[in-house]
Amino acid sequence: MGFRRAVQIQILLTDHSTRHTTTTNGTIADRTEREPTMSTFTAAPGATGGQPAWVQNARARGTSEETTPQGGGVGVDFIPTAEHAAGLDETETHIIGCLPDYRNRIMEIIRFIRNEPSYRLLYEELIIELTPEQRANTRLYHNATHDIRYDRLSSKVMKVFMSGFKKKNLSTGKHYNKDHIRKYHDAVLKCAEIAGVSLQPRYLKEMKAHLLLVRKEHAAAKGEGTTEDKEADPISFDFYKQLNLWLIDDGLIGDWAYSTMQWNCVARSCNIDALGFHNLSRSQGADSVVIKYDVNKKDKAGENVTPKNCYANPKDGTVCMFLALGCYLSLQSEKFKRDSDKIFRRNGKKGTAAEKYCKSLKTVINSSDERKKAARLFVRLTNFHPHGSRKGAATHVTTNTMEPPPMPSILLRGEWSLGKVLDIYWRWSAQGDTYLGRLLCGLDPDDLDFGILPPYFKEGAANEYVAEAMRLCFGPILDVWSEKCTIKSSLLLFLASMVWHSDLLVSFTATSAGHPFQNIPILQNPHLLQKLKELVTCDPGFGITGPSGVPRHIKNLKLLYKILNTAEDSLQAVLDLATNLPKIVSDAISQKAAESGQVTVEYVMDAMKESTTQLRTLIETTQRSIWWFQVVQSWKKMLNKMVVMVVCGRLVINESISIVMGLTMLFRPAFNWHLVHCALHGTLGLWGSLVIDQQREQRQ
Repeated sequence: MGFRRAVQIQILLTDHSTRHTTTTNGTIADRTEREPTMSTFTAAPGATGGQPAWVQNARARGTSEETTPQGGGVGVDFIPTAEHAAGLDETETHIIGCLPDYRNRIMEIIRFIRNEPSYRLLYEELIIELTPEQRANTRLYHNATHDIRYDRLSSKVMKVFMSGFKKKNLSTGKHYNKDHIRKYHDAVLKCAEIAGVSLQPRYLKEMKAHLLLVRKEHAAAKGEGTTEDKEADPISFDFYKQLNLWLIDDGLIGDWAYSTMQWNCVARSCNIDALGFHNLSRSQGADSVVIKYDVNKKDKAGENVTPKNCYANPKDGTVCMFLALGCYLSLQSEKFKRDSDKIFRRNGKKGTAAEKYCKSLKTVINSSDERKKAARLFVRLTNFHPHGSRKGAATHVTTNTMEPPPMPSILLRGEWSLGKVLDIYWRWSAQGDTYLGRLLCGLDPDDLDFGILPPYFKEGAANEYVAEAMRLCFGPILDVWSEKCTIKSSLLLFLASMVWHSDLLVSFTATSAGHPFQNIPILQNPHLLQKLKELVTCDPGFGITGPSGVPRHIKNLKLLYKILNTAEDSLQAVLDLATNLPKIVSDAISQKAAESGQVTVEYVMDAMKESTTQLRTLIETTQRSIWWFQVVQSWKKMLNKMVVMVVCGRLVINESISIVMGLTMLFRPAFNWHLVHCALHGTLGLWGSLVIDQQREQRQ
């Protein structure tokens, strides 16, 4: 069945059924009968590796202008040795990570055409079956059994598939996500590139316009609530902190460390999955740890990856990446006695750590109704995904302050493209990235302590206690990896953060029996921990001389506060002066007048005060003299009466004692002398009457 027969279905195929080319003599030649055949897309007999057929059939097709691919010949083909072919295959495994997904999408398009009876002719002209050699090449074809003749593919075929068939989920009746639809177009572009053929120019132009309509249609459907929107909701900083608390409570220390690294790097979860010790570094005296990927999604060669300065948070341990990594590596140090330095991968298989982390976060949220209720305050549970951390971190640094970091720094941190021109001219800079790193670690950009240094040891690893703690916490890691990479300097900062936040770690062990923090070596050694606390500091001058990434407005804010404090002290001094000024002036005038011999009001008042004091003293002395005179006179009178009474009667011992006791009462100053005098007279009278009564009884 030739290509002319396919013209009958122009609604689905391009109407360019007759092609022309310029010959060497300048005439137009008809190429209708020389359209690509099945052999163009299949492997040549005896070819190896299942390469695209246009490469393998180069020798069979010759090198004429009509039969060679656009751009010239492909050279002489040959069969490499098994060893060389294996090396080539290993290199070509890195062609593209999402190629399996693209092949699955191409097969969906093929099944759509094949299963529709009215498209039978279209299927015969547009779809080809892969050869056994091509099927064996799973690197390029994955599990595909058929492929498309991409140079014959009409844009209308894709429009009908995307909008007429794949627009809605038949089971729910809702629109698919617009990105899900777009990826079918991406699959066609990539697989056509692999096949070595060019799509029609009209195809690209028309598909670009159609994809715009798809986005508009999706936006309208979203407004009516008829979309299956599975986009991850952004995770705000408050929700990120709450997630970390839940992870710590559940003892998922590895996932806590993973979460802090993803947030601080504004990373995809797969980016953190691939990190190893060699990706972490720290310069001498630096206050940050630098993370640099090997590759990213857009740069599989790793030629344009950028460093990411990450900082500690001495004010909040739950979001401190240094603390989280230190605890995780300390608890898992024995597991790093292996050939791989991957921080989170257990068996070295790509994607396993990211998959585990994503499942853990969802499990943590769904573990109780209370947590679900709390999570709903921040995200839709159906749209919760760890990828929201990447969105939330980027949102946090751009909207959490009126002085956000430079936009290029944010885009480079997230490994987003600036565009072809800006990617060339706007490069990474440490100043913008360090400021961005401080914002991401959770420090308040309006706080004077925004430039706080990370906890670090005053004496470094040379101190015996620090060296002992490093050996206890990270011994296996140091033994295997300290000479292969620069992880030791980073571990030193991680240990300092563990000491700085040790009270926080202990608080979790106190509320949860069997918590993993109980196995941290320095928490099991109180004496060592106390010595380390004496060595750790956040003040500059002991190896880290100053902070990096502090913006100008923070420096200006510190200067303003310093000026404000000075102004307040000056104002208080002026107020004190205003209060004391009259007295100060008066004293000065009086002193000057006294020195010159002048009589002033103050001089007279002081003289009167001195005379009054002397007069008061004289009066008090006179009163005391009069008082003693009265005492003496009273004593004389009492002695005379006592002589008379003693003569009148016989004195006995008891009565004598009574007299003495009566006399002693005279010396108590609390009594009035007149009252004492009366009481004494009464006592003596009573005593005299008793003596007379006794004598009278004896006579009888």
